[in-house]
Amino acid sequence: MRPETFGRFYAPRERGAVTSINALCIRLSISPATTRPHARPPPEVAASTCTPPSPSPHATRSTSHNAAARRSGWALHAASLTPDRTTHGPFHRTLRQLSTASQAATKAAKKPTRRKRKKPEPKDEIAEPWRRQVKLLGLEKGLSQGQRAVLDMVVNQEKSIFFTGPAGTGKSLLLKRIIEGLTVKYLDEGSASVAVTASTGLAAFSIGGTTLHRFAGIGLGNAPTKRLISDIMKDREFKLQRWRDVKVLIIDEISMVDATLFDKLDTIARHVRMDDSPFGGIQLVITGDFFQLPPVLQGRDDGSPRFCFEAQAWQTAVKHTIGLTQIFRQKDPVFAGMLNEIREGHLSPTSIDVFKALSRPPKTLVDNGPEPAELFALRRDADAANTRRMHNIKKAVNTYHAIDGGIITDTATRQKLLADCTAPEVLQIKENAQVMLIKNINKTLVNGSLGRVVGFANKHTFIRGQWTTQPPDQTHHWRAKLQPSLLVDCEKDLPVFPVVRFQLPSGDARTELCEPAEWSVERWVREPWSHDGWDVEILATRTQVPLILAWALSIHKSQGQTLELVKVDLNRVFEMGQAYVALSRAKTMEGLQVLNFSPGKVTAHPRVKAFYAALEKT
Repeated sequence: MRPETFGRFYAPRERGAVTSINALCIRLSISPATTRPHARPPPEVAASTCTPPSPSPHATRSTSHNAAARRSGWALHAASLTPDRTTHGPFHRTLRQLSTASQAATKAAKKPTRRKRKKPEPKDEIAEPWRRQVKLLGLEKGLSQGQRAVLDMVVNQEKSIFFTGPAGTGKSLLLKRIIEGLTVKYLDEGSASVAVTASTGLAAFSIGGTTLHRFAGIGLGNAPTKRLISDIMKDREFKLQRWRDVKVLIIDEISMVDATLFDKLDTIARHVRMDDSPFGGIQLVITGDFFQLPPVLQGRDDGSPRFCFEAQAWQTAVKHTIGLTQIFRQKDPVFAGMLNEIREGHLSPTSIDVFKALSRPPKTLVDNGPEPAELFALRRDADAANTRRMHNIKKAVNTYHAIDGGIITDTATRQKLLADCTAPEVLQIKENAQVMLIKNINKTLVNGSLGRVVGFANKHTFIRGQWTTQPPDQTHHWRAKLQPSLLVDCEKDLPVFPVVRFQLPSGDARTELCEPAEWSVERWVREPWSHDGWDVEILATRTQVPLILAWALSIHKSQGQTLELVKVDLNRVFEMGQAYVALSRAKTMEGLQVLNFSPGKVTAHPRVKAFYAALEKT
């Protein structure tokens, strides 16, 4: 057989090639070798993969890396490969080819398969582990650059921060994203790690939290600090444990928190947590706008309020302040600029003339559509206006009683938990009544949408377009959940609910059956059987038709709302910041009506102006 034909046996394509070479050695009657793995081969034959029968200076020895050759137990004699021998014949030429092929095959067998590395992504300025989590949760979606910076500082860097800005800059949206992020971050440690609070019950309920006073366990907070600490220390199971478990304290609508209360809370936190750091080492997340409604408790000798930024604890506990500037509520930059002048209490002559011209009815009014929601400085005035308008409608009344539930069975305790719920315990409504939606139904109909009741129906009659416009004068009660089979069998006995024609921002109208919705007060508790060790406990629930009468609203109740149609009479405004809160509820000048406008009614507190002026310089 010609030596050249052996080439197909040692093609170094895979590990099997080494075996083919060993088989070839047998066919050539080459003697087996005694391998010495740790011996170093001479330089002149270092490239050879063959092993000599004896440690001759002219012999090649097996290298430690040639595992395949050692397993075979066979090697080529070095005499045929040494340079001082005659190696020009066909046989020796074949052996040289075999040696080269064996070396290549051994390297191919030993060399691991390498996968092509992906190009590393550029590192973000935010901490990588949590950065991935934020992206997965989608918390940054739709946020401006300033809002993302705040989210980063709170969730990633764990900074104590106060973020502020004019009305409509997305403070509420950002706060909800922060709460979501912190809830996930501290999920393994329980809901007690993140305390979500606000200065008022209405603001607290809208973000799923509680009032600052209720969290602190201090009642009205009027007692001396030592007495408050003593009361907390006595209630070790609840109040004291709550203070010691919390890692992040969130406070919304900070403008209505008094400086004296803020200092008391700082002293309480240091004492009960046995930590002399500001607020006992608790991370603070504070938001609000001091140009809006001021504190209503504990004034100075001159009767003016003490703002929270004047507290001694503010200087040590709040290290970072970020101002949001991008306004989302008002798309018209001219209108947004005018509202900012109202906020700061100085109006240009042009702005004064424009606001005076807004005494006409809103241009966006449509026939049979909702009227502008009139804002009152006092709640009792708003309630009286709604009652008067209801009395003028000569229609039958439908009364809806809320159904309250939850694991708390004590009625008094449950009523306390639900006291700040936006849904009323009793709702009386008529056809042609103007109402406001107080819970999101879909992307189009959201909290704050205005509409008019055009009839009453149950789910089946509404689908068929056969709803009554004359509801019986009776009180409706319903179950929170009904079996589908019962709905079919008892269709005639089903309760009816308001059918409301809502006016959309686009100018179109949409008719919707407003069925009962649910509000709940929740807390996280440890549950070993749960996949993550935690579960949500529903303390109290309220099921009610998600509507309230909306011919009139108090300015306090409207804070945080966005309204398409607004009517404001500045004659009734008496507090600094009230005019700004009321006027900034409107999305457009076309949807705003202003009566009795006077520059003297538009005032901002000088200490608030000085505080924000100092912030701009830093």
